[in-house]
Amino acid sequence: NTANYKKEDHANAMNDLIVMALQCDATRIITHMLEDERSEFTYDHVKMRKFTAAGSTEATGTCPEYHGGGQHGGPDAFASITRWNAGKVNELATRLDAIKEADGSSILDNTVIFFAGAMRGSDHSCHDLPVALIGGGNIGLKQDQHVTLNNRPLRDLHYTMMNKVFDMSDVKNFGQNLTGGQIGVVNEIVGT
Repeated sequence: NTANYKKEDHANAMNDLIVMALQCDATRIITHMLEDERSEFTYDHVKMRKFTAAGSTEATGTCPEYHGGGQHGGPDAFASITRWNAGKVNELATRLDAIKEADGSSILDNTVIFFAGAMRGSDHSCHDLPVALIGGGNIGLKQDQHVTLNNRPLRDLHYTMMNKVFDMSDVKNFGQNLTGGQIGVVNEIVGT
């Protein structure tokens, strides 16, 4: 029943399950989709924010439904909903970082959270997608940096993760680049 559904409770329960599964070593691979791009879920539990180049401030009202109001509405609605989703990922990362492995590193040090969306903003643009790679410092990802990959296909990022972070060197190709370019490693994100 969607009238009784609480997105906050669902996201928190999923974070609990993810933390428990990784902490118990029940799995090392988890896919969690916070929102699908065609969702018509109303984010009336999220306060609307006004965004500028300098940051954001709380505005009046709450967020609309995701597809029509967030994607086809104003950029502040899309950004407010994305900010809420990013907060849930931050909560997950913080919890994983607090749990120590036998060698003293954290679960987050040995895990990569790939946080991304299918659009750059409320304009449905699917190029220059923002992607955050969180964690993975103990398994080969460079930390604390911002990298701009001009005109690089997303498949290069996935290929790099497979080959240089997860030691899947037998993977020689991944995905398709419609520009015809060769697949390549994104050296900017991996250690030497």
